[in-house]
Order: sequence, then structure tokens, then C-alpha cells
Amino acid sequence: MYGEHVRLKYRDIDDLMTYEFVFFDYGDDEESWCIYIISDIDYGTRPSDCHSAHWLKNEDESFRYICWEGEITSFEDALTIASVWADCTTRYIEGPFDFDFYAHSYQ
Repeated sequence: MYGEHVRLKYRDIDDLMTYEFVFFDYGDDEESWCIYIISDIDYGTRPSDCHSAHWLKNEDESFRYICWEGEITSFEDALTIASVWADCTTRYIEGPFDFDFYAHSYQ
């Protein structure tokens, strides 16, 4: 890894869970920001695979990162995406619907 990074905690909108992220700026790439998930998330009985929970992980890296379609071109966008992902993750864990159901409410 290279470039600037920021480590922050976020408390979800429902005030149920705290998430910790590292926002990493890859610099020259068009999709310059990657949001690593540092928190160990307990999904309970909900599926926690990468597809169901919208995260990815490279084989050569220790941490998962948020699966996001499209470019993340600014730190401000990365903060918004992390908060939306965290809010959807909490609601997914606590509720009866899949992650996409909660994500669609933000579109």
C-alpha cells in the first residue's frame, strides 16, 4: 500500500454498532480511495460472505474493504460511502431483509 490514509470510527445511524475504517488514498488512480473495514463484525445468524455483506478482500491483504460500484474520487465521498455501508450493515444484521434492500433506500 502507498499514499495517504485516515483511520476513523463511525457509529451507525441507529446507534447500535461502531465501525472502524481506514480510508486509503491510492493517489493517481481514477478510483483513488479504498475503504478498509477494520472492525470485526458479528453477523449473528445472517450470511457474512462477501456477496451478501458487500465486502471484498484481496488475497495479499489482511483486511476486507467495502464493495462499491463506481469511482470513489474524494475523501468526502469515501466518508459518505462508509457511513451508508455501515448503516446498511447494521440494518441487514438486525432486520429480515438482504443488504441490497437497505442499500436501495439510500438511492
